Amino acid sequence: TMPALQHFHACHADTRITMLSRPLLEPLWAMHDAVDATIPLVPTVAGMREAIAQVRQAGPQTAFLFPNSWRSALVPFFGRVPCRIGQ
Repeated sequence: TMPALQHFHACHADTRITMLSRPLLEPLWAMHDAVDATIPLVPTVAGMREAIAQVRQAGPQTAFLFPNSWRSALVPFFGRVPCRIGQ
């Protein structure tokens, strides 16, 4: 994910990047130069609802899905992100 993120950021430096990640990985993404914000995805129903609410509030136009998991795809779908790219 990091090489893809670095390449995307190099090509689109003005784009704001928010990472949806497991809570344990949030400190890692917070240190990454390309990441502007993180949203934790706690692996519970309540955690998914909270992540969906935060995605809706942020209002992103595009979501890039790196992991091959349904849970990762559900948050942008229910968060009403209009363009979803990936698995």
